[in-house]
Amino acid sequence: IGTRAATIVGAAVRKPAEKSVGFSSDGQYIVVPVDINPAKMRFVTLEAWVKCDKVASRHGWIMSNAGKLRGSWKDGRTVALHDKRFGSTNGIGHVGITTGKSWKSDLGKIGLGKWHHVAGVFRQGASSFAFLNGFRSRLAGGRTKSTRGRHRMYIGSPP
Repeated sequence: IGTRAATIVGAAVRKPAEKSVGFSSDGQYIVVPVDINPAKMRFVTLEAWVKCDKVASRHGWIMSNAGKLRGSWKDGRTVALHDKRFGSTNGIGHVGITTGKSWKSDLGKIGLGKWHHVAGVFRQGASSFAFLNGFRSRLAGGRTKSTRGRHRMYIGSPP
């Protein structure tokens, strides 16, 4: 992201001691003015360190340019933490990324109360991958066909 200005929206909690920002509900997010749509960036990596104190109430989107677009949720570029659409273990959704079509993640769920490194490597027209703590998913949904997204990126639950 470099030096581009980001905007915190909602009651996101700044945690200076951990050098982090906390989100506890929908409507809390950071807007980053960078366009990661495939037409602008064919290849992009989104990564973050995350610590969840509880399981996300919806899909656990942590980074996305999709937001609540009309049409398919799969059209944008998203890294999700607890999304059952990528598979689930004991009712908790897996870590996964959107690639333009459905696929099941083999990364499993993230543990609560611990820091985890998550990443999505998006390669338009080629295989894309999700990562959890340095382990790459074996499954990536084939060739990535993300078709659109908003012209900004969101960290947290997008509007």
